[in-house]
Amino acid sequence: MTDFLPSLPAIDRGTTYRFGFFYIKDGEPYDISDCEVFFTVKKPEYDNVRDDASAVMKQTKTVHEEPENGYTLFELEPIETWIAPGQNTFMPGTRVRIYGM
Repeated sequence: MTDFLPSLPAIDRGTTYRFGFFYIKDGEPYDISDCEVFFTVKKPEYDNVRDDASAVMKQTKTVHEEPENGYTLFELEPIETWIAPGQNTFMPGTRVRIYGM
């Protein structure tokens, strides 16, 4: 399966942030009706660590907005974005910078 991940901008620390994306396989939407979709953010030094124990932010979704079209939406609450400022990695590789005090 190919993930089309959003290009996430800087996220202000302690704010609500929503983003959605589509899963595509062989150029077609992939039905994620029976799938768990994971979102993690890790420090760069943990990029190659397979488990999520080192994640500074993580969510799992089992209910999706348009599962037959491969679309899901994540909403990060202020308590979830209240992490240490600096460079973090949105798995599987897009860099996300968290700003704040």
